[in-house]
Amino acid sequence: MDEYIEELCALYSVSKLKILQDLLLISNSDNCNLKLTPKIEDFSKDVKTRIITAIYKIISEEKFTNKKIFIVYGNYEPIREALFARGWIEKLPSHRQSDLQAQVLESVITHANKGNLYESVALSKVLEEYPANFIWQYECMPDVNNGIVPYRNRIRHINNQNFTRKTGLLNCFEQNLWYKQEGLSNMICPRAYRLNDGNPGELTAFINDYRQTQCRNLIKFLWDKLKNPKLVFDENKGTVPKNILKHAVNCLQNQAKKKFLDDNISVGEDPIWVNFIKMSDNIIHKKAKLKITYEKLYELTENGMQFLHKITNKHKDYDWDGLCNIWILKPSCQSCGAGIVVSRSLYQIVKTTQRNPNKSYIIQKYLEHPLLIHDTKFDIRVYMLLTIDECFLSIWIYKDCYLRFSSTKYTLQNLEEQVHLTNHSVQKKYPISTKRTALLPENNMWSLAEFQSYLKSNNLGDKWVSKIYPEMKENLTALIMSGSQQMKYKKGSFHLYGCDFMLSNNFDTIFIEINNSPDLSSSTTTTKIVCSNVMQDLVRVVVDLPEDAQAPTGDFELVHKIKYQPYNKNLRQGIVITGEILPLTPLKSKPNLDLNIKRK
Repeated sequence: MDEYIEELCALYSVSKLKILQDLLLISNSDNCNLKLTPKIEDFSKDVKTRIITAIYKIISEEKFTNKKIFIVYGNYEPIREALFARGWIEKLPSHRQSDLQAQVLESVITHANKGNLYESVALSKVLEEYPANFIWQYECMPDVNNGIVPYRNRIRHINNQNFTRKTGLLNCFEQNLWYKQEGLSNMICPRAYRLNDGNPGELTAFINDYRQTQCRNLIKFLWDKLKNPKLVFDENKGTVPKNILKHAVNCLQNQAKKKFLDDNISVGEDPIWVNFIKMSDNIIHKKAKLKITYEKLYELTENGMQFLHKITNKHKDYDWDGLCNIWILKPSCQSCGAGIVVSRSLYQIVKTTQRNPNKSYIIQKYLEHPLLIHDTKFDIRVYMLLTIDECFLSIWIYKDCYLRFSSTKYTLQNLEEQVHLTNHSVQKKYPISTKRTALLPENNMWSLAEFQSYLKSNNLGDKWVSKIYPEMKENLTALIMSGSQQMKYKKGSFHLYGCDFMLSNNFDTIFIEINNSPDLSSSTTTTKIVCSNVMQDLVRVVVDLPEDAQAPTGDFELVHKIKYQPYNKNLRQGIVITGEILPLTPLKSKPNLDLNIKRK
């Protein structure tokens, strides 16, 4: 204990002599001589415990004065280590080392030594009366300030309009037009609809889209097959009547003229559409042939392509559709791939939502033409940090990231989750398929460096710098600009998000979803490096930068700042009209009003 006292005094520049003298005056111990310089070995065990307690209190007061007390809920060791390295001390949450925290302070201090659990608990018990200046908490926890303004890893939203929820993300996408700026902000997302949200118009819009997509698929398929038309028509033995093709062309013609389909839709009850979807599927996927002449086949298909070009010029996302009319159904408030259904059946999709009437969903068009690496699907996890100061909301993007692969080769013939859902929480449940190439890692992840090396080896080395990363920044900037009106702005608040992107086969960077509380654990060798660096660099941005405008921010890049208007719950949010009152110009003379109107 004597050596520990010496270490504490040296580490925290605490005056040992002053503490000992103060304690002597209080204790009036018989074995101490006030006229002599006191020595530690002269004290009893009880007095030594009081010395350490006094040192802890001095340390706590000094750290509170300098605003260097932190509390971290959860296992985020890189954050704790980064704060320790900056001279901060930790106030433990009640659930950590709860057995030791239940003991009296004197008992804990007796076993305290440099760096052990007893020291952490003893310091934390002394810190109980002091509020934390840095708080890393769970989302469900209330934001208790205790009279100070801490750094806190939570940015709240008004009326639960949170863009990390799938319905909130869709709201932002729908407002993208108002915030789109060339080279700064633009969201590129698959089209989607809300189901079970109390608005039957959304279901109608989805069914219309599903049917129109089927019509476009048939025309695209037939146009491609006209190079060898005998594969799709037989004037005498064809099993699919030509009115199926006429129906598709008429539908595209109406869509090109912006005429919507019938708003009064009942799923599965329209025999015309039921038959059309079945027959068109037979042509596209089962090698059935149209009973039609070649001349009529060419005429109708060419007409359909003309309408299709007019439509797709205004809908870039149609390029990603493919021919299978596959959609992905997602519960709006779940994560980690839970409850997701990938389906090409309109009937199955609607029945799934009807079986769960109290659960809201997002139905999203599935990206059928993703960029593949070694015939395997992947997505890209990127981290975004938001920080709030007195005037600005700042958007930071982490320049390092990683890829997540499926455990089996990509195919549209198998719609099971191990093929299509690249979440690590999903893929870790499945063994690596023997049909997948050995060039991909067993942990299903690549670092950015490995991806860039792959691009370079395929003569695509500039794609990341020239297209992919810039479009990621534009997507996320547009997201925050469109969602910023729904945020509660508190100085010192910050938030780290996990953002998921996919690439189309022509390198469109497509924003899929955003995670409110991303997993930062060392689940693989890849995440161990990236996530640890993210947390350490987060402390640079959140803690160092406010104290030093020139402080390095690691791999976090500041991409945009938004000047905000603080939220006032007592004011009605709406349109604000500003201006000044203009004086009325006095009349030089009274107008001559002839009220004696004579009738002819």
